[in-house]
Amino acid sequence: SLMAVVAASGSGWRNQSLMGTGVSSSEEVIVTADGGLQRHKQGAASEGISSQGVAHFGQPRAQCGGPEFSLKACCMPGCACILQTMEYSQCLAPAGGRTCNPSKAADEARLAKQLADKEFVKDWNASLEAATAKTKAERALNASATADSLKYHHAEKADVMRRHRQRKEELARFAKKAVATAARAAAAKEAEIEVLRKVISQITHSRAIRSSGQCRPVYGQCGPVDGQKVSKLQGCCIEGCTCHWKNQWFAQCRGPNGETSCQPELERSTDEERLKNLTRLKGERSNLLAVMETADHNYSRARQELAEVSLALEATTLEKQKAEKAAKWLEVRALKTQEAARIAEQRRLQAHARAQMLGLSAKVSKLRSAY
Repeated sequence: SLMAVVAASGSGWRNQSLMGTGVSSSEEVIVTADGGLQRHKQGAASEGISSQGVAHFGQPRAQCGGPEFSLKACCMPGCACILQTMEYSQCLAPAGGRTCNPSKAADEARLAKQLADKEFVKDWNASLEAATAKTKAERALNASATADSLKYHHAEKADVMRRHRQRKEELARFAKKAVATAARAAAAKEAEIEVLRKVISQITHSRAIRSSGQCRPVYGQCGPVDGQKVSKLQGCCIEGCTCHWKNQWFAQCRGPNGETSCQPELERSTDEERLKNLTRLKGERSNLLAVMETADHNYSRARQELAEVSLALEATTLEKQKAEKAAKWLEVRALKTQEAARIAEQRRLQAHARAQMLGLSAKVSKLRSAY
């Protein structure tokens, strides 16, 4: 760090050189690297310096301070006592010259002040740029964080919609299975009804031709109806018997369960039971058809809901992809703005350091020109 040390004793010319600085004649003035002034009381050795002792004015490159330097002497007018190390201070002329020159020192002071003023302006601008870059970086980070939150929100929403679609697929499979089951049950019930209807139809036909009075008794031949042995009016059995085919060439009237006599009452009760069963089967068939219709409706609705959920899932997936893309882009932009902010901060620090150094140089040049 560059530091300037100027010793002020009680001499008249020294008092004039420090006029307007706020430094008393019995203080040691230290100009530090940040441009500040540090004051220290003089010791007994400095008080003993004569105000007319020209021999105590340091020539260029002469020592003017240090822990082992007994005299707190000043430099010749046009030079300044510059701290080289913490152990040694030296009188230096303007622009590294070999002679102290107040005029050059004044020119150097003016030039140094102009450079320092320009650098302080650059420092101010760099500070504004750094603050702007920092604000942009903070906004970019906030936008990136918002985009990340939105991305996770859409990801969770997509997961929920995916699970919802799986449930709808299961419901659609169950509904389809229910439709198939109801259809098979209705078909089986229809087959039972058809068998029973044929039996009842045969019985009804037999009753119709029994009115002719030519139906065969038990063990009588009732088929085949060929118009010779058995006429159409003879192709039936009396009440209580049924026509049983032994083979394709011969049919015989027999009693119920192979009995040797006809059972009219049993036939009537059996016919009534068959009619009741037919009515019951028709009712069951109607219920099965209603169940099948409901299952088919549920299946259609499940398929529709599945299609709607699938479309919603596609839209959510698209939103998720857009959110991921936006989050990635904002993350990259945030990193770039952070890097820009870091560079701007480095420039600000560099400009500030240059401004401080030039400001210090201007103060040192002013001290040279003040003697």
